[in-house]
Amino acid sequence: MQLPRRFAAFALTVALLPGCALAPDAPPGGVGPVATPTAGDPWMAEVSARIRDAAHAFEADGEAFVSASPETGITGRFDAGGAVLTRGDDDIAVRTTHWGRAGALDAVSVATPGPGRCVPERQDPSGRCIARLAYAEAGLTEWWAAGPEGFEQGWTVAAPPRARTGW
Repeated sequence: MQLPRRFAAFALTVALLPGCALAPDAPPGGVGPVATPTAGDPWMAEVSARIRDAAHAFEADGEAFVSASPETGITGRFDAGGAVLTRGDDDIAVRTTHWGRAGALDAVSVATPGPGRCVPERQDPSGRCIARLAYAEAGLTEWWAAGPEGFEQGWTVAAPPRARTGW
């Protein structure tokens, strides 16, 4: 199994930690026994959660961003044309085209996605937040987050949309 690019440096760092490969009966002059974290170890739980969360981070890929939900087998590619979610041989394209109130919908312009706000309580192994992906539009921000359940799409509305006139 090949690790995604974002894990390559982390995996290399872990592999180079002193004493990692030593057995409990290390030879004289060795580091000695290496403590093995137990399943109930809070540190191990925290590190495992951060590694799991990092698998859901969005990565730049040219003019697009990509992410995955390994638990569900769904990958996503996001660019100015919207999102394409893939699972196996099946794809679904999603794009917000209009927003507002009935009878007064405004078209959403093509926007290039970029990093958005942090996903609450999700961090990578370095402690940095896992950011949502955001499409910013005047008065509306469409955002995406990847997680163990799949992809979540949401919208943040800065102000109420305009009302229909003539009522």
